[in-house]
Amino acid sequence: ARVAGAPLLLEGRLPCGNIVDGVVHGDVYPIFAYVLYAPASLIWPVHDLFDNLGGGLWIAAIALLAGAVGIFRAGRSAAGEQFGLRQAAAWLIFPPVLVTASAGANDLPTAALVVWAIATWTHAGRTSTWLSAAAWAKVVPVFVLPLWLARFRGATLGRALAAPVVLTAIMLGLLIGLGGSGSVKELFDASAFQSDRGAQLSFCVVTRAPTAPVIVPGSAL
Repeated sequence: ARVAGAPLLLEGRLPCGNIVDGVVHGDVYPIFAYVLYAPASLIWPVHDLFDNLGGGLWIAAIALLAGAVGIFRAGRSAAGEQFGLRQAAAWLIFPPVLVTASAGANDLPTAALVVWAIATWTHAGRTSTWLSAAAWAKVVPVFVLPLWLARFRGATLGRALAAPVVLTAIMLGLLIGLGGSGSVKELFDASAFQSDRGAQLSFCVVTRAPTAPVIVPGSAL
C-alpha cells in the first residue's frame, strides 16, 4: 500500500482514494507513511500490482538496521555498551521482526521511529519529534503521545510540545496542498477503518480460529 501510495505523492496527488486497484484499504495510513516510502519510489515506482515491490523491502531493511542502532543507543545509556549490543542483537534475531522485515511490511518503519523516541528519551524536543513522526506514519502512537509529554515541565514541556505542533502543521500543509481542504477529512475517514478492523494474528483471533481439516493427498477428503 505504501509503495503504491508514494508515487502518487511524487506526482502531486493524494494517496487517499487513489491507491491502485487490488490493494484493499491501502489508503488508511497517515500521510507521513507514504513520505517514508517516497525515496524507494524514485527507483522502483509502483503503479499496478505487477510492478516491482522491492522498494518496500529496502525501506524495511533500512528500518531494521535503524531500529537496531536505536536500541543499542538506548541500551548503552541504560546499562553500558555490552547491554546495548545484546539488546540490538535480540532485536535483529527476534522472529516477528524478521518476518516483518522479510515481508516488507509497513510496521517496521514505525517501530524504528518509536525506538528512536525511546533512545532520545532524555531530550524533550528529539523524543517528541520521533514519536510524532511515528504517529503520522501509523495511527496507534498518537495515543501514547500525551503520556509521553506528561512528564515534562516548564521550558522542556514547551520544547516537547513544539515538535508535534510543527510536524502536524507540515503534514496538514502537505495534505491540503495535495488535495485541498477536504483532504484532511478524507484522510481521517479512510483511517477510521483501522479502528474497526481486527488483528488477524492477535492472540484472541488465533486461539478462537476453527481448526482446519487436514488434507491428505489421495484421501477421500
